[in-house]
Amino acid sequence: MVVVLVGAAIVFDFESIFFYSAGGGKGLSLDEARATGNPVPSSPEVLAEAKALYTEHCAHCHGDQGDGQGGEAQMYTPPPADFTNARRLQNIRDGELFYKITEGRKPMPSFKRLLSDEQRWKLVRYVRTFAAKPAESKQE
Repeated sequence: MVVVLVGAAIVFDFESIFFYSAGGGKGLSLDEARATGNPVPSSPEVLAEAKALYTEHCAHCHGDQGDGQGGEAQMYTPPPADFTNARRLQNIRDGELFYKITEGRKPMPSFKRLLSDEQRWKLVRYVRTFAAKPAESKQE
């Protein structure tokens, strides 16, 4: 499998090579994931694609505003995470968010087979935008 990934990475640009060499979440432990930086640079295009992914796969629980108040949120224990809490989110590294999206944690499902590594990294970029809005950010 590693040979296939390495062979496939040769076809891609430098960003993609870095992405695969960074592990992309394949078999990483939580500690390894915490040490992994986001290989997807932030851009308006990345955030637009990630917003569409978020709307389709995440907003029903985490809410359109990322506040954990989606239409299905009250159905779950523990409740969905509130991404508008800047103080809480600043202590979570990108690799850890990627890991949580990848692996899930009941009641949240794993997205490792539903979304590509790159899509999950883009979601990490988008999730960060909720806490980046100072006027709307919640302080713990």
